[in-house]
Amino acid sequence: IRNPDYQKATHPKIWAAWCVVLSGVAGMLCLTLAVLFLLFTMELKFLLIYEWGDCYKLGCRDPSFKHGFAGTLSMIACDILMALLIAVATGELCKAFARQIAKNWNFHSMILRLFVEHFMAISIDMVATIGVFAYLAFSFLPEWEETPETEWWDSAGCVDFWDFQVCQALRSCAPDDPVCCAGTLFCARSKLSFHQRWDLFEAWLGGLFVVAPFVEVLMEFIVPLVAYVIYAQVQISRGGSDAEEDRKRAGACCCRCLQGLGRLLAFIFLLDGGVLGLRYIFEGFPFRPPKIIEQMTSKAFGPLCLVCSREMEWTGAETSDGRGWTCRHHDVCRSSSENKGPYRWHCKKCHIDICEDCHPQGATMVYGLFGPLDQRLLRQMEPLSELKLVKMNFLILVMFAPMNPIGLIPQMFARQLDLRSRLPKLLMVRRRNFPDDNRLAHTSQTMFCLLILPLVSIWHTGLTLVSANPELHMRQSEILFAWLSAALAVALLALLGQWLIARCHFGKTPPHGELKVPASRVLGKEDQDVTSPQQRGPSFVHLSPDPDYIS
Repeated sequence: IRNPDYQKATHPKIWAAWCVVLSGVAGMLCLTLAVLFLLFTMELKFLLIYEWGDCYKLGCRDPSFKHGFAGTLSMIACDILMALLIAVATGELCKAFARQIAKNWNFHSMILRLFVEHFMAISIDMVATIGVFAYLAFSFLPEWEETPETEWWDSAGCVDFWDFQVCQALRSCAPDDPVCCAGTLFCARSKLSFHQRWDLFEAWLGGLFVVAPFVEVLMEFIVPLVAYVIYAQVQISRGGSDAEEDRKRAGACCCRCLQGLGRLLAFIFLLDGGVLGLRYIFEGFPFRPPKIIEQMTSKAFGPLCLVCSREMEWTGAETSDGRGWTCRHHDVCRSSSENKGPYRWHCKKCHIDICEDCHPQGATMVYGLFGPLDQRLLRQMEPLSELKLVKMNFLILVMFAPMNPIGLIPQMFARQLDLRSRLPKLLMVRRRNFPDDNRLAHTSQTMFCLLILPLVSIWHTGLTLVSANPELHMRQSEILFAWLSAALAVALLALLGQWLIARCHFGKTPPHGELKVPASRVLGKEDQDVTSPQQRGPSFVHLSPDPDYIS
């Protein structure tokens, strides 16, 4: 599959060097923003517990001990804020940066471009989300030195901490002021006991491990579904065929407010803003309804009855009760025998009448004339983004489940909701795109599993020996050496096992005449000819796509 944005570079080496620099700068910028978002919510939750809740003196774990239900609500709101930042700000930000970086690389193959985009997004997201918690797990949690007993306001021993220095520079604290910035994160770490730091870290994990999966389902399916329902209810007309009718239809203030709210919600959560633009919020549906001008044409293409699905006939006969006919959509078109005459579309079985003005709208509802246009306006269903969420959730599960075993119950319940919502999301609130090559999904999943196995082994070994060890300060050097040695041994054994499995499964030489597909074909370099013309079977088809075709 050829990349539609591919352009032959005049100086490919210079362009490759520029792409390397641009990728590094953009990745660091995205990573910095994501880390700042997460650290902000962690600092906020820390202040709620130890500044507002005064848990350092009271010996509590959350502000509900002092403030009751208000403290519980504050913790829940902070967890939701963290989950929103992880799901929306961090996830969407990383995906947007990765898409632009992959586009700038100017790959010839579209599959290779999607592969780079997918792995760039998940790498930045993983380093930003998991990296922050891993950094705090090995810098904030461990008992590197014995914690002295001191007052909460005393910041005499916090001069060397980076967050304390940043806080003093921003607040312009006096050098002899011991109270200023005494509540910063690492300054408080030097005062909190080991068990208090562990309780605080478990409180941080509540937003990532318990609340974030439900927020993902909420933002990916529930909120777009609600926006779709509101959008379908208030979008009465697809365009203004008559200015007077539009004026009557939107005469009520409530209708105008609902239409504006429905368009705004649909534009944010449901529709593709790049296709519609901001004009949709003010002007509505961009496509006008079909209008049949000639009378013979309108008679030839009659609608189907919405009740019995039989074809309606154009007639001027009187009704059985002699009171005249009324259009089925009278609340919208205000048509009846009094202002339209005796001719209308009539169903003999159900005795339903439709005026000639509503026939194009009825045909639109029955035959689905706007189906392709409605699909084009929706946001595209991206399987790689869904796969990215699966990978991130799996990584969070295998890394933090031993630290929060109770969180496995809401985590698995959220995963079931997520899996059950994939098909309704595809059929209702997302655009059904053409299927992609499944080699991309399988290759990315295989590489992800090969990479995280040594990472998780190092993580759990360090978590046991360093982070969860209250006696670390007594034998610090010996424990660090044992951790690094054990982590290296486990990682090497894992890689050796993976290599042996791959060697046994893929190492056999294919018989003469069979095609052995190299790794470049997996990454999308389809234009490379790996067989001679004599070796190609009758089922080998080489397609050369039109370079001017972009869809």
